[in-house]
Amino acid sequence: MLKDAAKLTLELQEKLLKLGLSLKDASVFNIQFINSAPIFIDLGSIIKAENEIFWSGYRQFCEMFLYPLTISSSLKINHQDFYMYTTRGIKAETTWKMIKFRDKLKLNNVINIRLQINKKKQNIDRKLLDQELKVAGFSTNLKLKQIKRLQSIILNLNTPKINSSWNNYSKREHYDEKDLDKKKMIISSIFQKKKFEYIVDWGSNDGLFSKYALSLGKSVSCVSLDSDPQVIDSLYLNSKNENLNLLPLVFDVCNPPVSYGFANEERESFLTYLKIDLNIVYALVHHLFIDRKSTR
Repeated sequence: MLKDAAKLTLELQEKLLKLGLSLKDASVFNIQFINSAPIFIDLGSIIKAENEIFWSGYRQFCEMFLYPLTISSSLKINHQDFYMYTTRGIKAETTWKMIKFRDKLKLNNVINIRLQINKKKQNIDRKLLDQELKVAGFSTNLKLKQIKRLQSIILNLNTPKINSSWNNYSKREHYDEKDLDKKKMIISSIFQKKKFEYIVDWGSNDGLFSKYALSLGKSVSCVSLDSDPQVIDSLYLNSKNENLNLLPLVFDVCNPPVSYGFANEERESFLTYLKIDLNIVYALVHHLFIDRKSTR
């Protein structure tokens, strides 16, 4: 999802540049998801293109998109492990320290990470640099080439495949078809009594019951929550391919997102704005007990 949000940001910036416009920033929060479709929501970020040579949103794009994805790809870890509760992204200095040595030798990382550290230390006069480059003959084409390079880098960053507690659970070898059918029948019987629009599937895993609930009504949408980034990533790709009214999210019941940001009001807590008509909670408690060794 983060990769798709990055691709949308760059695609939009490319189209805007061709219209004489530009994004003045590149916050990850400018992109929200309707089901599995990334949507740009911050129209106030669109401005007339200035005379600057380089994209003004470049550093923020790196900190909020490129660097987390680079760290995740380099270390083969889920970016949720280090990139959950920040509104400012990951700094170039931190990224350079974290990525593996072999990735420090890559030209793209030298340019987009190492050189950015040096630029901050040198306190370069950006306006003066822009004027000099413009006199030298640089134009909008330079910014378009910059966007093309970033698009290529993002596309080539691999999402790590990590074995986790539940990513093989979708096989459900401990269930037979009768057990699964019984659970589906419970959902079906509830839908026969009342119409539902907003469903939350807690501990959804591969979304088996989320997708079944969606099949019972045309106006139904579902948020599928699971703490395992691997199964959520797979469910997201599946949902996108099948164009489902389904939003998969990585969510830890034992550590739900709280209110944070400026005065703790910049981002509301997850449970505050969650809109629910129906909760599906199948086999969640014993999974928490197994995975978290919970005694409560």
